[in-house]
Amino acid sequence: WGAVDPWAAVPARVAPPRPHAGEAGVKAAAALNAAAQAAGGTLSLACFRRVRQLGTGDVGLVDLVELAGDATVPPLRFAMKTLDKAEMLERNKVMRVQTEARVLASADHPFVARLHATLSTPTHLHFVMEHCAGGELYGLLCRQPGKRFAETAARFYAAEVVAALQYLHLHGVVYRDLKPENVLLTAAGHVALTDFDLSSAGDAPVARLAP
Repeated sequence: WGAVDPWAAVPARVAPPRPHAGEAGVKAAAALNAAAQAAGGTLSLACFRRVRQLGTGDVGLVDLVELAGDATVPPLRFAMKTLDKAEMLERNKVMRVQTEARVLASADHPFVARLHATLSTPTHLHFVMEHCAGGELYGLLCRQPGKRFAETAARFYAAEVVAALQYLHLHGVVYRDLKPENVLLTAAGHVALTDFDLSSAGDAPVARLAP
């Protein structure tokens, strides 16, 4: 990348609440902005408290975090995806990170995981995401008799995944990593598609349209 800062395309910021995020999105944005102001105007890792690790992937790890000093009961929780900048450069995956950041920054759909904030340190990039308390669809599948969903459940999850894919395709995003491990479940039992680093989103910013 030479003298060009590859991470300049992924600005550190708190994402504005999206229409489909509802009251929970407004609450999360307000809490994150308040934490940033208390920290001197910029959200940092010191604003969060790690609870436990949620998982690891090919390009990073995901932790369950809470806002430090949050007196809310229950406290606001987020999934923080952490990427090592040096590793991304070494493995030539910077453009994949940029694509994921661009998709997450623009997506607003009930069945697509929400990005709440982006943090950047000299060594790491962090995506503060919606915490999907239901875990992976794969985990739920493995707990079913014979590791198979009943037909009604399969139709339910398939319909929501198709709705998410349709929304992304209408925005010019080709999602290319569909598997049960990348389909998360919210506390209400609905799907949330995640992991967009393998997606094809073109060179132009992804437009935001109502689903």
